Amino acid sequence: MHSTGAHVRPKAAAVSNSKANTDGDIRVGQKKKVHWLTHYFEHNADLHDDDLILFTDAWDVVIQRDLRELTAVFLAQTNHQRGVIFIGEPGCADSFTLPGMYGDQLRHGAFTVQLDSTYPERTIQGDNMCNIIAAKTSMNSLSKGPTWSLGSGGILGDVQSVRAFLRRVNQVHSEQQQKFDRLESPFFFYGDQIAFQLAYAR
Repeated sequence: MHSTGAHVRPKAAAVSNSKANTDGDIRVGQKKKVHWLTHYFEHNADLHDDDLILFTDAWDVVIQRDLRELTAVFLAQTNHQRGVIFIGEPGCADSFTLPGMYGDQLRHGAFTVQLDSTYPERTIQGDNMCNIIAAKTSMNSLSKGPTWSLGSGGILGDVQSVRAFLRRVNQVHSEQQQKFDRLESPFFFYGDQIAFQLAYAR
């Protein structure tokens, strides 16, 4: 992580799907969010690496402060470093605690995790993923409280960090698709919450 100091610049814009869906590349359901965000961050010439981006989807619109305060809040939470702040949830929901066969496959799956860049990568079973997310959150978050789990409905971060994170999310999507195509998994885990959590745990 590199210091952004006072150079972080607030940026306001709407994520449009008009150009992301060219050439018949149409996404539906939960895949739309990652698809549109990726297109926005990869193809928007107006974005600067130090721009500060707030994204919230229609499910999680909860903003209780003046938007002009976001830069100071971001820098305080990241200790004046680059980074991404995610909306918090009270539990590891909509992913590894899902009931039924889909959740069972997630819990029995094997996933690569890395608590910190100073730690080696290791493979864990999905039923331990929520514990990894909780541990990584406690190591990286200045805010302590009950909403420890990463949610995919809201993010605040500098463009460089968000773009890098979305590339990891897309890598997760690609790996899960390949496992499904090789018949190594009966489900393609395309949900954005799952992909965000898997990318975060790396």
